[in-house]
Amino acid sequence: MKLKAIPKDKEFTDNLALLLGYLVMWFGLFEFALTGIVAVIYHDLGGKKIEPEMPVSLSRSLAFIRKSVRKLPQLQRHRLELVWICKEAKRLGDIRNDLVHGYIAEYDKDRDHLLIFAKATPERKTKAVHVATLRRLTASELARIVDEANEVSGRT
Repeated sequence: MKLKAIPKDKEFTDNLALLLGYLVMWFGLFEFALTGIVAVIYHDLGGKKIEPEMPVSLSRSLAFIRKSVRKLPQLQRHRLELVWICKEAKRLGDIRNDLVHGYIAEYDKDRDHLLIFAKATPERKTKAVHVATLRRLTASELARIVDEANEVSGRT
């Protein structure tokens, strides 16, 4: 992968920083609300019978909610909403991780401001460094993802 610097255009970088910041902010709000849902299920609705320990990580929390929806009758009226939240959280969480843990390796203004996020990962055994593309998306796609993260945080 040939690395190309993103433009030093202040307006572009300010807008990009705002979008990335909003994504992190909305996802943080979502995780806060999700922890509340997990706590209510665990402490008040019989979740202790499903898992011996209250889940902490996002992936375990989502798995716990999906399992709880299947096993706890009192969650049936919220089933569709909780399943949707879990599905969107997984999808948006993967995107957020790629953007937060990657860097902008390439940028193409002529392709709707295409951003290519990549990550360099050292390998302990071979001592080689592998560069992998994590995510390719345009600025307009990033703006849509920010809106979707805002929606899932509000609904959670």
